[in-house]
Amino acid sequence: MVGINATHYPILAFMLGTILTRVVQHHFKEADSINKRQRLILGVEIAVLTVIAGISPYIPDLLASASVSMIAAAQLQEFRELNGGPFTFIDDDRERPDTRRKFIRWHFSKRMHKLLIKLGKL
Repeated sequence: MVGINATHYPILAFMLGTILTRVVQHHFKEADSINKRQRLILGVEIAVLTVIAGISPYIPDLLASASVSMIAAAQLQEFRELNGGPFTFIDDDRERPDTRRKFIRWHFSKRMHKLLIKLGKL
């Protein structure tokens, strides 16, 4: 039987961050409360990262890594758009026509390719 070992904690924390963010999104559904929701999530992110930065010398690296994973999940889940366009390629494909979805994936791949060339990885 395969159990959970220490390497799974950041992945589980990412899942937990996604679930908690979805619960907050469900609670603040109305258009007038979206700004409040984003401020709340951003405030929690800042608070958690500040605490982790302060206590990181005294806690196991795995706990710090799991906390950052949880914050990353909240960031990806809550802030999906920037100036009306996708911020990440992780997006809800059901809302876009197939051609738009293909363009977004192509555009993201092209930008990542240019970045990797700049960094000297390709």
